[in-house]
Amino acid sequence: MSIPEQELYFILKQKFPNATIKLTDTAGDNDHYSLEISDSSFKDMSLIEQHKCVNYALSDLLHTKLHSITIKTIRPSAEKF
Repeated sequence: MSIPEQELYFILKQKFPNATIKLTDTAGDNDHYSLEISDSSFKDMSLIEQHKCVNYALSDLLHTKLHSITIKTIRPSAEKF
């Protein structure tokens, strides 16, 4: 179970085309990632709704290719990276 960082980034960009994405392979094994994502679609969402949106976008991968991902969502007005 693994997914190359480039492939995961491409999938995220397809789901969130206007997002600023920072993706880090935390263990160097293409299986554990940290994600910081800022997207205008998060503007009126609560933090929980933002995370649900990202989890839904990655739901197929979470059961097949991706073991672990830590998600930090950022509203565009609060962008810090």
